[in-house]
Amino acid sequence: NQQLREALYNGSLTKEEYFKELLRLIYRFLFLFTTEERGILHASSKNEKIIEKDFYVRGYSLSRLKDKAIQRSGWNVYPDLWEGCKTIFRCLDRSEPALDLPALGGLFNQSQCPHLDRAQLSNRNLLSAMLNLRWAVAGNSRLPVDYKNIGPEELGSVYESLLELVPDIDFASRSFSFVGIDREGAPAGNVRKTTGSYYTPEPLVQELLKTALDPVIDELLKGWSNGLVSSAEAEKSLLGLKVCDPACGSGHFLLGAGRRIAEKLALVRSLDGSVLPADYRSALREVIGHCLYGVDVNPMAVELAKTALWLEGHEPGKPLSFLDHHIRCGNSLIGVFDVEVLAKGIPDEAYTPLSGDDIACAKAQKKANLSEREQGWNNLYTLFEEPVEQAEKVLVRFHQNLETLDEVDLAAVEHKRKLYAELATSPEYQCIKEASDLWTGAFFAPKKQGKPAILTGDVWRALAGAPEPEFSEGVLALAQQLSAQHHFFHWKLEFPEVFAKGGFDCVLGNPPWDRIKLQEIEFFAAPDPAIARAQNAAERTHMIENLQHGDDADRALYNEFISARRNAEASSLFVHTSADSGGRYPLSGVGDVNLYALFAELFLNLREPKNGRSGLIVPSGIATDDSTKDFFGAISRKGLLVSLYDFEN
Repeated sequence: NQQLREALYNGSLTKEEYFKELLRLIYRFLFLFTTEERGILHASSKNEKIIEKDFYVRGYSLSRLKDKAIQRSGWNVYPDLWEGCKTIFRCLDRSEPALDLPALGGLFNQSQCPHLDRAQLSNRNLLSAMLNLRWAVAGNSRLPVDYKNIGPEELGSVYESLLELVPDIDFASRSFSFVGIDREGAPAGNVRKTTGSYYTPEPLVQELLKTALDPVIDELLKGWSNGLVSSAEAEKSLLGLKVCDPACGSGHFLLGAGRRIAEKLALVRSLDGSVLPADYRSALREVIGHCLYGVDVNPMAVELAKTALWLEGHEPGKPLSFLDHHIRCGNSLIGVFDVEVLAKGIPDEAYTPLSGDDIACAKAQKKANLSEREQGWNNLYTLFEEPVEQAEKVLVRFHQNLETLDEVDLAAVEHKRKLYAELATSPEYQCIKEASDLWTGAFFAPKKQGKPAILTGDVWRALAGAPEPEFSEGVLALAQQLSAQHHFFHWKLEFPEVFAKGGFDCVLGNPPWDRIKLQEIEFFAAPDPAIARAQNAAERTHMIENLQHGDDADRALYNEFISARRNAEASSLFVHTSADSGGRYPLSGVGDVNLYALFAELFLNLREPKNGRSGLIVPSGIATDDSTKDFFGAISRKGLLVSLYDFEN
């Protein structure tokens, strides 16, 4: 694997991208383990193409690797088993009638694991991995893992485990490992904690679905139940439901919501009230493609959520649904919510100096920005208001048309994917995306001499569709870089068809519960446990400062810490922005902000205001803390609070 090693060594393949390919490979295996055991992998029905299916089972199936792994037969240096796996992946990308394999695309597309698909792997190493993936340790023996009945609980535990893995490469020893793995193999990574991500027990998911989603479905089907609405109309209404989890993780809530809607859809379609498994599976695939939306800041979560939805909604003979336009990677809390805020220009708060900033430079940028706002940039909004509205209408129509496209075969899915990719280069999308990234980026941009300064005028140039030479040098590139780094997410730009109807019918989830302020103990838990175990804050601060005088690794860790602290400060600055200045969190952006409070306000604003419902799992402090009194008081006074259940953990 010389090519793979060289790519990692010269940086053309980063350790993070390599890790993503490894995860996608695991997701491929999970998909195949499950669909093989459920008997739903092949294109034809159960009693058709018996010879082709038998050829697959005996020569290519992963179930045979399960047996080889436990029997330790074939643990040798030859690569034939891995080559067989790669053959399956290629066949599932474009179909293979000789094995009765359908064209699935998606996870099996050649773009997903380009380096691994070209790599070599010995039978010994592959079967060693299969032993751990297919057989669970139980005392002194091993038991087969039941992939046939894998559910959201198991995928949730996979998600938690993955979030704790921090990839690392030692070029000297040619080894790939994970930071902080102890002798027992337990990871001490901090990604899960720093993203505030935790798996939700199934009973809590079901309770939330019952109180938040079921009333929406029941109200929608009331006319059909009373014989006042036809089955065709009820079917259309169900497929028009929009359900979102803004911190979706592995897709647990989305899967639960999808199942409930699909059950009703299959029932509405049935002639005699009986629903066959095939009818339910077909309904679920459609619901997943039309009704479910999710956002998560962690790319691993997004990929696992899509895999979970593909697994649950796979219909034999059909390709994997196109989900990229519904399941998105982004920071739900950071970005422009309403394009109208751009009319006010960039607020003064954005130029508050943060860690590492030049105070004099920040002051000068603030003054220059104020001057641009006061000298008439704001008046230009009237000039560009109509073009911006037209651009929004174009985006809405595009997404609405995308929703109507069938996914009967891989060509149709690929057509949908191509259209969606073209959207990102359209002038309508670009002008709003660039302006929103610039507005948000001003809070995160470094205020230093020699660095580009993002000002209000830049926002308006973007909305006007001005060519790059009209911008200050480096401004657009900086905004793009900051957007990618911090995962800015502009809700109405990403899901315009949803907000054209006012918002989501139901918003569900268990958002992170952590504070925005960087927690030093958690940050250093994996890379430098000694700092995390410091006796007090003063000692910890001293140890952190000493890192900048250490070796290359220490200095790199110090710079990483300073960057993380600055990012937390910038996020705090953004969420504390006043409503008059275009801030998104007038009710919850108060004091030492906790993420769950911000998400609570976001859940409120994402729902369709007339009939939409939101349900979320948060600490009881949402009703008792001083920092959330404005939010809780507002929903109480307006009669928006339907129920509040308090559980002891």
